[in-house]
Amino acid sequence: MGTYIKRRSNLVFVCDKAEDIDTTELRLSLFESAESLRLSDIRCAVQITDTAKIPSASAVAIYDAFEAIIEATLPGLQEILFCAEHTAQGWGLRCSVQCTDAPAALPGLPQMQLERDEDGLLYFTMFPAEGGSL
Repeated sequence: MGTYIKRRSNLVFVCDKAEDIDTTELRLSLFESAESLRLSDIRCAVQITDTAKIPSASAVAIYDAFEAIIEATLPGLQEILFCAEHTAQGWGLRCSVQCTDAPAALPGLPQMQLERDEDGLLYFTMFPAEGGSL
């Protein structure tokens, strides 16, 4: 839990200084949090599309969504694949999760779509509406 607080604080500090930041900052925050999950025997992979810049508000929203997914699926979280990507509409995310206890929704993220397949995997998606932003 301490990793999330530290990484989010660092990300917010960097984002407060500029309107757009390098995607490396978001990547570092997500990768460090993913490594903490791996230390807890949770299989975790993170991918970010390779663009140079991301709006600061989108970077924080993506990290906050990652954190919300993790917290909503603990303690039954077994595996997570988290992808942040840039589309024509802006930045968004896709995430697949294997866990023993599935949340019905994510508190504070009503725009997050949640689906479950026949194998029990959860799929979270969140993309901005046309012309909107995360």
